[in-house]
Amino acid sequence: MAVYRRIRQRAAALALLVLGALVQPASSAESAREGVDAGNRVWMTGFLAGDPVKMASIYTPDAVIFPPGGERAKGREAIAQFWSGFLKSGLKNLALKTLEVEEQGDLAFEGGEVTFDVPQKDGRLVKGAIKYVVVWKRTVSGWQIHRDIWNDMPAR
Repeated sequence: MAVYRRIRQRAAALALLVLGALVQPASSAESAREGVDAGNRVWMTGFLAGDPVKMASIYTPDAVIFPPGGERAKGREAIAQFWSGFLKSGLKNLALKTLEVEEQGDLAFEGGEVTFDVPQKDGRLVKGAIKYVVVWKRTVSGWQIHRDIWNDMPAR
């Protein structure tokens, strides 16, 4: 009788392990990559529409951005204000390129580059480029930016 009880206990434990593995959220790099790509599309849609609130919507409520040479901005409202000023600069032909995404639990790390044209007073466009690191956080709303930092890339 004790043998059958141990067998049932082991079978129940094995069933719980298998069931637990089946109901766990996906944690592959691909799922983070899909979330990052979707978030970046929302950001670009906001950029193209001149909508800083849409750009800030992909950030967590307590997100922080660290712009080069500027004060950090914390929270969606402050981040939307930052992007509003950014939009007024008139950058054109902005292209975001994700180079890598690495997922660790409920966080993902994205590294990439952005190229753009900066309009000059005489109408010329000057090429610019930055490199960035973004920390994404898995939330009930999906993947959202939690920390965002970037700086200039050297001329190529």
